[in-house]
Amino acid sequence: PIFVDGKNIKNAKRMILFTDLNPIAQIIDMDLKNILPLVSLNIKVAQETPIRALILDDKNVWHIGSNNIKSFGGGCSVSSVSSSNTDFEKLLGKIKSEIFEIEKDSYRIKSSIFHPMETGLIFGEPEFYINKIVLKDSVNILSTMELYSSISENPRFIFETKVKSQNYIIEFFDIDGNVFTSEIK
Repeated sequence: PIFVDGKNIKNAKRMILFTDLNPIAQIIDMDLKNILPLVSLNIKVAQETPIRALILDDKNVWHIGSNNIKSFGGGCSVSSVSSSNTDFEKLLGKIKSEIFEIEKDSYRIKSSIFHPMETGLIFGEPEFYINKIVLKDSVNILSTMELYSSISENPRFIFETKVKSQNYIIEFFDIDGNVFTSEIK
């Protein structure tokens, strides 16, 4: 599990997360149109590695932070459990989402989706992962995010926004062209 909180960086425009020593270094690239520079998710790691968070502000200055992740390995080169589930087809794309007001004018969005997030690093197991998330309110796009196969299977995401809406929409796109949508009220 990783949690990156860059809310102290004013007017952030973009956030990128990656690892140094993972076979799949990239994790997520977020356009921060109307969300805060905060994200929580789980990733697969092959070995102990530094993780880097880069946040771009409105003056085009990159703010960089890092921490070390300890691991005994195997994450990127192990097949997902969910793809061996006999109900896989019925469960694929099932989404659970919630919204919480965490303080005045600040809203936390939690969303999880059933998806194997296969890396393609195992012989006979092709890549199959969510590669894009679009988060919207009832009118505007709040953020567009590019994802990579280093994110753990059945991923759970946490985002924060200052945009109040009666209806948020989260869309997950995978590399096979599937689109999974959830309304969050």
